[in-house]
Amino acid sequence: MEQLLADIADCIERGKMNAASPHPPDMRGMDGADELTQRALAEGIPAQRVLDEALMTGMRRIGERFRDKQIFVPDVLLAARAMSAAMKHLQPSFHSREAAHRGTFVIGTVRGDLHDIGKKLVSMIVEGAGWHVIDLGTDVPPERFAEAARQHPVAPWD
Repeated sequence: MEQLLADIADCIERGKMNAASPHPPDMRGMDGADELTQRALAEGIPAQRVLDEALMTGMRRIGERFRDKQIFVPDVLLAARAMSAAMKHLQPSFHSREAAHRGTFVIGTVRGDLHDIGKKLVSMIVEGAGWHVIDLGTDVPPERFAEAARQHPVAPWD
């Protein structure tokens, strides 16, 4: 069990999305975050544990390496893709409240900004930390943010 979680964290850190992914070259043909996450859940490892001990561990390590200038933005994007591939298997547990749910997070890029790479990264990390993410998209006028805040008010338990 511990080794499986460590393998998932390594896949996240190294950007190994699935078995078909050619990156990284030394892991070509091996299972990636997608398949290993499915296996972990099938073996009865709780979704919250997979999230905390594998996905978030891998993302923390990639963040530290980026901070220390050991890797570049494309490496972070590959890690985010691997995290996204794994998260799709955990999401049903979050929606069913099997895993901890921390509240709702509304995100978007402001009007005039069409870039969303950073937004997507933040969304995945926040979702991985147990928040329900409402992504308003790009080029969002302030009124849409205000409307989203009205539609998703903070509850006392959030």
